[in-house]
Amino acid sequence: MAITQHLSNETLAARVRESSCLEQQRRWQVIFLRQTQPRIPVKDVALACGVSYRTVTQWTWGYNKNGPAWLDIKPRGGRRREAMTLEEETGFMKNLSAATPAASLVTAAKVKAAVEKRLGKDVSKDYAYDLLWRHGWRKVMPRTHHPKGDAQAREDFKKNSRKHWQPPSRP
Repeated sequence: MAITQHLSNETLAARVRESSCLEQQRRWQVIFLRQTQPRIPVKDVALACGVSYRTVTQWTWGYNKNGPAWLDIKPRGGRRREAMTLEEETGFMKNLSAATPAASLVTAAKVKAAVEKRLGKDVSKDYAYDLLWRHGWRKVMPRTHHPKGDAQAREDFKKNSRKHWQPPSRP
């Protein structure tokens, strides 16, 4: 597959030199070699650049079809599908805590309903849990025992109960 000459050889050489990371440099190096040395087989270009034959053909195809911008590496990570920005979430959580009485609990279902009302669209329950976690809210767990329970009776039960369960014997 021949390469479409979108950029001059000097521009390609400059892009190879000025690449910000190794992955970006490899992409430009493949295109530079394919454009300046068209007689070199694709497998040799792949070997020289440290990528596979298929990668060289894919990058060449993408460059030919979409131009130089196609080779730019897209940033990874971050919140790509955010429902609200971090600042909007912070304001929402402040309003939520101000509107909630001090003695009541805020559940994920209530947060989900409030977010859906504000946004006007459905969100998942996971979004509500993640929202609470992002803003430092914690999950309140029930006590392991009743506060008015008899501690001595609990200890006696622990000491006098069987360690292992045995099924009842049959006659």
